[in-house]
Amino acid sequence: MRTSGLPAVMKDVAARLVADDWCLMKSKDGERSYYIIGVGDYDAQEAAQMSGADFAIRTTTARSHVGPLGEYVVRSQVARSQEDYLKGARRDLEQAGVLPSAIDRLLDNEMNWGELFPESVPLEKRWTLLLNFLEALRVAQGVTELDQEDAREVDAARQKLCLHEIAAKYRKIVNKWEQLERLPFSDPQLEEASQAYLYGFYRAAVVLSASALEKHLKRIVGQGWGSYGELVEEAAVCRGLGPAWIAQGQDVFRERNKVVHDDCKPSPDKAREVLGNARGVLRQILSGE
Repeated sequence: MRTSGLPAVMKDVAARLVADDWCLMKSKDGERSYYIIGVGDYDAQEAAQMSGADFAIRTTTARSHVGPLGEYVVRSQVARSQEDYLKGARRDLEQAGVLPSAIDRLLDNEMNWGELFPESVPLEKRWTLLLNFLEALRVAQGVTELDQEDAREVDAARQKLCLHEIAAKYRKIVNKWEQLERLPFSDPQLEEASQAYLYGFYRAAVVLSASALEKHLKRIVGQGWGSYGELVEEAAVCRGLGPAWIAQGQDVFRERNKVVHDDCKPSPDKAREVLGNARGVLRQILSGE
């Protein structure tokens, strides 16, 4: 299956994992292992003569090149900071045994690329390193117009980067989700704030927590409040809630203002605290409704 099919592959793999349709195979010494995804169909293959199942077709993946150009374009789509790709590609060439002076002569069109590498460097590695270097040079020179082959590389880079990031976040999401207490109500904005916290978008978690809280406080107070502090205090009077409740609500809006107006980047602990305060206040407001 081509790289462009990775989302479909991951959907199928995830569905089989959720359905417990997988197993881990280990060698007796525990040194080697592999996974079988789709163990039910694997067992059917083993009993193919009795079940009539036919698994004779094997679909393989074609290796796709993901280099500096693809990474540059994908990062630019989400305003992510960029690396010095030319410096990195040059470093890779030097680590493969290419002399710095030879790279300089190549840049000055004074040397053929075939003369760059020591004979010990495999041909496939030479092509990869050189392609990465040329792509990094294009990025450094501001030449990032994409042809059809470039577009395929960018697509592969985007899919692989997304997969890498999801896999990296997965364990953290599970652990953070486990720590959240159950709530006796539902709220779309608070759900989105919780999701932002789980996925590591802490600025968004703070702002959405404040937005969810503001919506319900306004519903209680109506008109006549001037600041977030006044809004919290007026709502506390309306509901007969004490100083601890007020402190929680004011902390949510204080941290919200830091993010919105001071470009503050909250830590994971602070985002969890703000989300927890918003959830606690809303529990008091909504549980009896």
